[in-house]
Amino acid sequence: ARWTNWMAEPQAQAELLLPAGSVSKAAIAFAYGADAVYVGAAGFSMRPDAVSFGPAELEAVVMLAHSLTKRLYVCVNSMLFDDDITQLRQWVDATRGIAFDAIIVSDAGAFSTIRSMRDDVELHVSTQAGCANVESALFWQTAGADRVILAREASLAQTASICDALTIPVEAFVHGAMCTAISGRCLLSAHMTGRSGNRGDCKHSCRWDYQLVEAKR
Repeated sequence: ARWTNWMAEPQAQAELLLPAGSVSKAAIAFAYGADAVYVGAAGFSMRPDAVSFGPAELEAVVMLAHSLTKRLYVCVNSMLFDDDITQLRQWVDATRGIAFDAIIVSDAGAFSTIRSMRDDVELHVSTQAGCANVESALFWQTAGADRVILAREASLAQTASICDALTIPVEAFVHGAMCTAISGRCLLSAHMTGRSGNRGDCKHSCRWDYQLVEAKR
């Protein structure tokens, strides 16, 4: 779950934001009080493709959210390479008619690409961008971000300082994946299995059962 504090407005209201891996799970999240739901864009998300959404599913879940006067955010937050940016442009074209309430982006190249192709949708800077200081947050605000999602390492005091400095909303994680990583970035799965958590394919190597054996005895 995430808790978004709209610090830019007087008497600000908080937003409860939950993840969903299917349209039915989004409906359950809304039924239990979520103000908004975030889902993964298949091929571009930190969420595995098995629980990510293609264009047709994205259109369905956006329609569901808006029928309930709720909001729907889609994540484009995996680590992207040059070939991925070409595919991202194709994805933006394919989903141009879907009224996302926001796209959550971690990569600066993806941010620039999406902004140049869709100026009608909010862009939220993902926690994967590792924003944990005022100067970084101000950079993203100046770049045109509509919201900054802070690094999970940011303390309450640091979060308050960033909120005070910005005129756009600031979002913070309340609870998420309990992996041991810096701002969600981890190479353990990629090193041990060839499947990268930064590409939405983590094998959760940190949760395996291990035995410590000294090499020479």
